[in-house]
Amino acid sequence: MLQTGSVTPGGTYRMAAGKGTAQLVVVPQVQISNPAERRGSNWAHGALVEQEVPGCGYGAFAREPVRAGTTLIVYGGRVLTLEQFEALSIDMQNYPYQVEEELFLGPINESDIGVGERLNHSCQPNAGFSGAIHIVALRDIAAGEQVTIDYASCVSADHDAFAMECSCGSSCCRGTVTAQDWKIPAVQASLLPFFQPYLQRKVQGIEAGRVAQNLDRSSLQLVTTSANSDLVAPGQRGVGAL
Repeated sequence: MLQTGSVTPGGTYRMAAGKGTAQLVVVPQVQISNPAERRGSNWAHGALVEQEVPGCGYGAFAREPVRAGTTLIVYGGRVLTLEQFEALSIDMQNYPYQVEEELFLGPINESDIGVGERLNHSCQPNAGFSGAIHIVALRDIAAGEQVTIDYASCVSADHDAFAMECSCGSSCCRGTVTAQDWKIPAVQASLLPFFQPYLQRKVQGIEAGRVAQNLDRSSLQLVTTSANSDLVAPGQRGVGAL
């Protein structure tokens, strides 16, 4: 899954997950012809097909209109530790996606690769996660349109672990996609309900930490104010004070 891509019209240049950078190539929307029907270990909606884009790799496309809210993919595969993920060949590291801090879900051999592994990136995607293993349509998807997700919804790692240049053509294109993009407020505002659950928990944890920090500051300010109000400067005590 970790490969470059775009909003329709979409490019689909491939890169290994966490292995340097790649640049997105935007190409005209393609006509669906001779689509692959491979489903791998996943369930995939019958409207989805795997389509090669000449010079750019592969993408997942809708061969018929799909309504918003439709379940597009239910992932199967194998849960991999970080060590097992890194032991995969560079090519196979393209396909698993992150489901926890150091856990990944995906195929471990080429026979398990299907249309679900062909979802490319867009900064303005038309699909997203619903839970850990479901992909749903975020809006109506037209026949012939490429199905995309935002990699910020499932990738979290150190800054240098994953980076790619993006020219997806959307009005909100970030230019560079990294494993820290899940922290961007604008991305959270539009896609947080469609993040992987582990990333939603991270966002909620950060927000809870900010709230707690603000409460601590407020409490300290109240204590300081109260303490200052109890201090009376010399000569300002009331008449009769001893």
